[in-house]
Amino acid sequence: MCINNALPDFTFSRDDTKIIKAIAIILMFMYHLWAFPDRICGGELKYFVTLFNEPLFKFFGKTGRFCLSLFFFLGGYGIFMSCKNKEYDLICKIKNLYLDYWKVFLVFIPIAFIFFSNQPIFCKDVGGCTRYNNFQFKVFIESFLGISRKYNNSWWFFFHYVIACVSFPLIRKVFKHFSFSINLLLVIILTLLFASVFPYLGKMTAFSSLDDNELYSLFFLQGLHSKYSYTGCFFMGIAMAKDNILVTLKSKMYHNNLLNPLVNVCIIFAVLYLKRYKFSDSSMDIFLAPIFCIAVCDIVNRISWIRLILIHLGKQSTNMWLIHCFFCWYFYPFAKIVTITKYALPSLITLIILTYIASISTDYFWNRISKLKSIIIK
Repeated sequence: MCINNALPDFTFSRDDTKIIKAIAIILMFMYHLWAFPDRICGGELKYFVTLFNEPLFKFFGKTGRFCLSLFFFLGGYGIFMSCKNKEYDLICKIKNLYLDYWKVFLVFIPIAFIFFSNQPIFCKDVGGCTRYNNFQFKVFIESFLGISRKYNNSWWFFFHYVIACVSFPLIRKVFKHFSFSINLLLVIILTLLFASVFPYLGKMTAFSSLDDNELYSLFFLQGLHSKYSYTGCFFMGIAMAKDNILVTLKSKMYHNNLLNPLVNVCIIFAVLYLKRYKFSDSSMDIFLAPIFCIAVCDIVNRISWIRLILIHLGKQSTNMWLIHCFFCWYFYPFAKIVTITKYALPSLITLIILTYIASISTDYFWNRISKLKSIIIK
């Protein structure tokens, strides 16, 4: 094991972002593979270790939802940093998001209907097994535009992230006039509004029409459920990027002897424990996500081979997110391969490997198409 004991670099680099994306995608795999036994081929997986009187894999499975807060936090942070000294090109951003989405969609959805439209019922969730039995053009168009998740449950995240990106210019314009202290207060207020006010506003008689308003739903009800609104983490990412708070926080932790492997492990464990048993909703994630990112990056950057693996996974995180549910939920032969050992950890490793290979293959396929297109044009 190669351990780097050099003084920490007080930055939050692109490689650090890739590392957190890799950790987030692994958490997402844990969540989808370990928290939904009804959707898994063969049912609930076996385990070796228990923690707090529950299987260890269930602990991590239930905390895996934290991945969404990490993705939104990194999204806000990354967008601000990428256009810190230039104009924000919203059209380019949306175009690139859709191109990434369509590259997976146009490969896997045709495969789904051609090869997996008639497969056995392999889990208790019958809907997952029969998802591609009947092709409907309306559903296809809605899914192609990213506004329907009928082809893949995890794709709900895509359009909500698009809406978050659309809101970025307004949030940046507001935040740039204030210090981080004021912006933090704004983030807290906005988080409370998105998590605890907007979802219930339409239930009041005076505002009942809001429940049927698509614009209100898109911009103010971002999330699958009222208590899981991740927009606050997106805003927090913007606020922290504006004043380089992650860098400042990292430096303060180092000078107070809080950046070392033991403390890092304690921080990571504490965050996951709080997510599992204390803060099951996402409202506190505006504070948990940044400290988690710093602790994870510090410990990973000390071990070169783990750092290298996670950076490679992070580069493929978008594809892997879009692809993985086909292998763990929807495509019977692959769902069976993933869970063939019947144990939680080997199933997770298998899912990571299959999804990574599929992601690399998808990129290779479109690169070849692009080269062929260039040859034809010439």
